[in-house]
This record gives sequence, C-alpha cells and structure tokens, in this order.
Amino acid sequence: MVIQVIEEPVLFEETKWQKLRFIPEQPIKLRIHLYGENSSFQAGRDYLYDEETSRIRRTKNSRIPDWSTHPLYGKESFNHILYNNYSNQPYTCVVRYTYKEFEEIEESRGKINKFSLSQLFQKIDNKEKGKYVVFGDSISAGYEASASDKAYPFLFWEWIKRQFPKAHLEIVNHAHPGESTRGALQRVEKAVIQEQPDLVSIAYGMNDQTRQVDGTNAISIEEFRENISTMIQEIREKTDADILLFTSCLPNPRWVYTSENIEQYAEVIRSFQPMKRITVVDVQKEWQKELKAGKKIESLLLNNLNHPNDYGHHLYLVAIKKALF
Repeated sequence: MVIQVIEEPVLFEETKWQKLRFIPEQPIKLRIHLYGENSSFQAGRDYLYDEETSRIRRTKNSRIPDWSTHPLYGKESFNHILYNNYSNQPYTCVVRYTYKEFEEIEESRGKINKFSLSQLFQKIDNKEKGKYVVFGDSISAGYEASASDKAYPFLFWEWIKRQFPKAHLEIVNHAHPGESTRGALQRVEKAVIQEQPDLVSIAYGMNDQTRQVDGTNAISIEEFRENISTMIQEIREKTDADILLFTSCLPNPRWVYTSENIEQYAEVIRSFQPMKRITVVDVQKEWQKELKAGKKIESLLLNNLNHPNDYGHHLYLVAIKKALF
C-alpha cells in the first residue's frame, strides 16, 4: 500500500452528489480546477465535500461549469457533426488529491518482465540508444491530451526513465489521426520497418469499429484480425523489435458512430498474447474497471466521442505496467 497523487476528471452535474474514484487521504486537501487551466475553485463557495461518503457536488451558485447544460447532455445516438460545440473540455474539472493505493503494482526493476521487451532492455543494459516507434491513430498521436508529455507514449517513456535512469530512448511517433488497420498496412513499411526500432506499439481498433449507416463496422472483425496479423508478421520478419499490442479504449456509447461490438475487437487483440515477444496491453479492461467503479465515460473522453483526456492516457500507462509485471 502506497500513497498516490491523483488528478481525477469530474463532470459536475447540477448540484447532484457524486462519489470520487478513491477515498482521499487524511488530512483531506482537494484542489479543483478546470482542465488545462491553473485557477482553482473554493470549497464552500463552489463545491461541497462529504468526508463520510467521499462524495462531492457543486453549490447552487458555483462557478464550476454545470455539465447538465452541455448541448449533448442526455442525448442518445447523437451525431457530433450536427453540433458546433460537442467537446467536454469546457465542463471537465480536475480534482487533485492523495489516496492510498491498495492495488499496488510492484515497480521495482527486479520485478519487471524484461523478457517481454528483450530487445529494448538489451539496449538499456548495454547503455545503448534504443528506438521506440508509436504506430496508431489519433489517440496514440496524443489528441486531446493537455500537453504532448501527457500522452501515453511519453508517460511510458518517463516511467522507463524512472525505472532505468540511464536509459536512452528515442521516441518516433508515426501515429496517424483517423487511421484504421487498413491504412496502417499501407504505412507499416515506411513508418515502422524502415525505422528499424527496438520497440513498436500498435494501437488500433477505434476507427476500425466505427459504425456505418447500415450498422456494419468500418473494418470487419475478420479483416481487423488479418490486418493486425499481417502487420505483426512483417514487423517480426524485417526488424528485431518487440511489440506492445494495445486494445482500444472505449468510445462514448451514446455516439452514433460507436458500434455495439467494439469489445470483440479487443478480443482479437487479446488472442495474440501467446505469440513470442508480443505483449498485449489491455487498456479496455482498465476503462471497464473505471466505469464499473462509477466513473462516467464522458469524464474520460475530452472530446465526448473517442479521445481520452489526461486521466484516460494515464489508464494506458496503468495497463502497460500491469502487462510488464
């Protein structure tokens, strides 16, 4: 059990009570500010906190934005194209506090599974420069993160440096917004293989699952599986890179372009776990855990559609750690 600092995104709805994700540590010190801004709100004037239940709410005359006034609040099967303002950013607050982490991930260097990333750790052990290629869509490109160093590839690199202070890793981000695995296959030679990386992360599925007008997916599950398999085969045949294979986070289920079978795409990714030097990072599992604990899916998606906020990117790092220990 360790003490952790969390910056939890919260969408305050009218004056309704809502439970924080964790129980703040004593003495309780909450700092609440708007996403991407430094100014903070005041206890009593802007919000009330119930220590016994770990619940928080807006006051009646609060300066905290009321999410219930969002143009898409309560709407089902909405099409964002029909609205000028569909983002959650103006309504997303960040609650900063400390808490006791009971599900501790052992992060000592002696516990990390170096076999999973043998090529990378060989470079680290030999004090050589390693190369990490990020291959994916707009999520991997860091869209909606408040800064480039808040996106998951850079969170991962910062974590590696904390574990191995002398590590030297070059990050090459070749993620392409709006891309599915079909487009990725056309780019894999130039974007990945020609870079000759030591580590590649492959993170697709969000655009593949996109619901079409006729109810089908943009890329069928069968083609998705074949595309991922072909990418892996080409990378393994032409490079020495280890591969981190990500399941996708979850989009807003109220968005008209969210399919009903997105979890099946995650199952495709999980099916590659037994392959040598393939490490599956199950992001979707971590998101499902957050939702089960009571987090609103909208509080994890800054654009209200499919792009994680900083906390959502943090969940990617949590999934990486769990995959490597």
